[in-house]
Order: sequence, then structure tokens, then C-alpha cells
Amino acid sequence: MQSEDCKFGVVVFDEPQDPRSGWYAVAGGDADRFSGAHELSTDTIWWTNVAYEHFFRGQTEIWRIPSLKHDKYLVVSHVDTLREWGYDPESADPDFVCRFCSGAFDRVMRNAWRLIRDVFPKTDIRSAFRGRTLREDVRCLLPDLEYPKGPAAEVFQSGKAWEEFSPTLVKPPRGGRRITLRWPRISYANHLLQTPVPRAPFEWVSRGDMLSKASDKAAFVLNSDRPCVANVALKAIKPEVSEIYVFGSATQKEQRTQREWVAHPEFKHLADMAEVDVRQLWIGREYWVIMPNLPEPVKDFLSDRLAEYSWSVGIVAECLWRASMLGEDKSKAGPIRDGEEKAQTSWQGLWIRSMDKVLMFQHAHQLTQKGHAVTGYGIGWVKCTVPEEDVSQLIADGLQQGLVPVFNDVPEGVFNARNLPWGGDDKTKDLAVLVATRNQNMLWNLDKVPLLPNKAKGPYLASLRQRFMAA
Repeated sequence: MQSEDCKFGVVVFDEPQDPRSGWYAVAGGDADRFSGAHELSTDTIWWTNVAYEHFFRGQTEIWRIPSLKHDKYLVVSHVDTLREWGYDPESADPDFVCRFCSGAFDRVMRNAWRLIRDVFPKTDIRSAFRGRTLREDVRCLLPDLEYPKGPAAEVFQSGKAWEEFSPTLVKPPRGGRRITLRWPRISYANHLLQTPVPRAPFEWVSRGDMLSKASDKAAFVLNSDRPCVANVALKAIKPEVSEIYVFGSATQKEQRTQREWVAHPEFKHLADMAEVDVRQLWIGREYWVIMPNLPEPVKDFLSDRLAEYSWSVGIVAECLWRASMLGEDKSKAGPIRDGEEKAQTSWQGLWIRSMDKVLMFQHAHQLTQKGHAVTGYGIGWVKCTVPEEDVSQLIADGLQQGLVPVFNDVPEGVFNARNLPWGGDDKTKDLAVLVATRNQNMLWNLDKVPLLPNKAKGPYLASLRQRFMAA
């Protein structure tokens, strides 16, 4: 089945918790009203504004319609999409939200389909997008990952060996404005997918076994050239980082789990900040890297020099690296014995999570040293709350670290291309300039480039360059 046989659209229900009537639009076309989900075309995959919990766990049974997707099917919602393109979700009319988001969704999905089709030419488009999230749908592009079984699987649970994100203990200023700063998506995906990750099998090492090999257990882990997952207790942590790192803090009131396990990348970082007591250990065979083992079309997709400018390619790239952190595919997972737990991520996924924690903590710490209130970090971003008069300075400090702001958070007329304080890599500088100077039109036009035929890209870029110079 070709992409022309399936369209991509957006549905904005009037009442997302009771999804009946609303607005719909296809691929950026005009929005129109409908009175019930049964009226929506079945030849279109619809991205809705219904939250995950209401989509799958509510009383509406809307999940039974295969062509509908919940609001976080992508790694962004409709609201996130609007803010990342410079629109205020609170003031935008629902017909505009529907029309604009349908255009953005169409681009993301056509980029994802192009990539999946290049790797699996015989796959039809409906089969390609059956997952609950786009992360599930693109995981087929990754090499086979390894999942813990038995006792090790009990460790690989959210809250025990990692946190999805890290809320800090910093008290934000009253009445402050929430600002998100992000590592550019394509660059971050390339960085994480080149992180050394472990190869199974892993063997269990008890406290006694460690003592028989080395008197200093922490040094034993630090100096190991084999991948380690350590059970630790923190005896002390430097005061200047304690409120930011918050090791072991619960992220949910209902699940106040004490975290005790860390993967090697985080352990090495943690040992510089705290006195760490190692109690038990899982140790793997060796290291390898995901990136060289990706299919050639995927490597080309991530290394395309024009990809850095594309918001929609960035969304697919984030879905790809975050797919490495998913639990095992049900179709491939074997049976679980009574009383056993299923691992919520792979051995490799834990390393990716660990590296994300370290990288985003480093940015969070630097911003804290600049005097900003960091309220959370993880999954490629740092969130801060600052007084309105400090927004420009926060964004400038983020740019110096190689972090780009959300388009809608950038004040008008503050930054220009000549004085932009960019501290990231050269490949992402132009993207940072376009976001910081609020050049929405150029970004939207550049986002179209990856979907153009190769012969059309040169002339199209030349016309954009001419228009940019004239402006």
C-alpha cells in the first residue's frame, strides 16, 4: 500500500474526556465540523486530543476505532506542537489548531513512513502504524535489544533503576514563568545512539564476591571495563548538587519507590558527587554501539545535513532513540513465570536512560549556577521557572550551553543572528538562530525539504535562500 492510500489528519474533540463532536482536518487542509467519531473517514489515521488515560482506560471505548490515535501518540501533544511553532494554545481557535496540527502531523508521519518503507519495502502503511505510540511503530528500525529475565528483570523497573524525568527540590519563584530548553532533537538522537551500551549476558556479583576481588567496591565498579549495574546507597552528596540531582526521589505520590540501582554512566558521574556504597552488582560481557548497527537508510536519515532544520524529522528521531527504552515487544517476549516481573526496558535502554540523566543534569546544574530555578530535567530537556524579567537571560544562558528554547517562549526582538550566544555544535547553530529570532516562516519552509524529491531540493533551497537574503 502506498502513502497515497492513507492520509493523516487531526481531530480536536470539543470535550476530550467525552469525545463526541468536534473539528477535523486532513494534511493542513480546511477544518470542518463532525458530530460523531463514526463520521470520520476510515482511509485516514487521526491524531486526536484525547489523553492516553481517557483513550484506553476511560468509559468511551474510543480505542476500538483503529484509525484514531491518542494525544501523545507522538512525543508531543497538540499543545506542545503549537507552542513549538510559536502559537499560544490558550488563545488559538479549535479550527486553527486542527488545521495547523494536521499539517504538522502529516509531515511527521510521511517522514516516518518514508523511513520505514526504505528499510522494509514490502510493509504496508496500515501495518506500519498499528502501535499505541510512534515509538512502538519505529522500534522495528533498531537492532535487536536484550531484555533482562528473572531476578534482573525485578531491577529494571521505573523508580528502581531510573526515573523517566527528574523533578528537583528547588522552590520556584512565585508567579514565575515556566520555560523549557531542549538539546536539538536530531543532534541529541545522534549523540545518544552513539552511546556505548552493554551486551548480555550479565552475571550477578554479590558484596562478598566484590570484596574478594577489591577492597574498594566503588573503585572496582569505576575501573571496570565491562558494563555494570550497581545497587548503591548514598552516604553523602555535595550540598551544591543535592537539590538538583535528587537521587532516589519519587516522581509519583502513589508510587514512592526508593531508587537503589544505577547503570555505569550515571554511577561514574554520581561517584564524583557523593560517597557511594556498592552493595551488589550485575556485570555484563562487553560494550557495543547502536548507531553502526542501524539500517543504512536510518543512518542516512539521521545524518542528512538538512535534517537539523526539520522539526518533523526531529520528532521521528526522538521517537527512534526513545524506542530503545521501551519494554519488550509483546510479540517477541516469552512467557513469564508466576511471581516474576517483566523488565520495563532493555539492558541497552537503561544505558540510554542513564546517559540522558547525566547529560541533562549537567545542563541543569550549570543553569542553577547561573541563578535560575531548575524544576526538572530529562528526555532531552530542562525545565525552569523564572520571573518574567529573567526570561531573556535564561534563554541566553541556555543558548550558551547549546540548548534551544521553545519557539513560543522567545521574546520578540531580543536576539539576532549576529550576537547569538550559541555554545552548541556548528551543525545546529542555524537552527538556533532561526528559533531565537522567531523566523517561523523559514523554519516551516525548511521543514518541507526532507519530503521533496531529491531533484527538487536544490531549486527549492535556492529560492528560499533568495527570499531570505531579500528579507
